Parts: sequence; C-alpha cells; structure tokens
Amino acid sequence: MRKTSARMIETENEVQIDKVAHGDFLFLFQKGVLISLNKQGILNNEQCLLCVEKLEKQYIK
Repeated sequence: MRKTSARMIETENEVQIDKVAHGDFLFLFQKGVLISLNKQGILNNEQCLLCVEKLEKQYIK
C-alpha cells in the first residue's frame, strides 16, 4: 500500500473557534476525533467512552 501525504500551503477566512460561539461544532469535532482514535485502535472502547463522558461534561451543562 502506497502512503501519501499532504501539506497545507495557506488558509482563507480563518475563524477563531471558541466554546461560546461554536460550542456545538467544537464538541462534535472533538468527539469525532475520539471515535476515530477508537476505530484506529489507539483508544480502546473503555478509554473512548470515558473521554466522551468527560467531553460531554465540558459542553453539556
């Protein structure tokens, strides 16, 4: 299998993301990263669930 790589050259319309203005997006993005790490075998199911629970406590009040 051939490995490929990518390099970012520049960005446009850069937006500062914070919990107040973009909380839903930030929560779902971080949860998606955790699920991806789980699917790759980097986190096991228990670790993933624990991290998602802690993440939910940060955003869902």
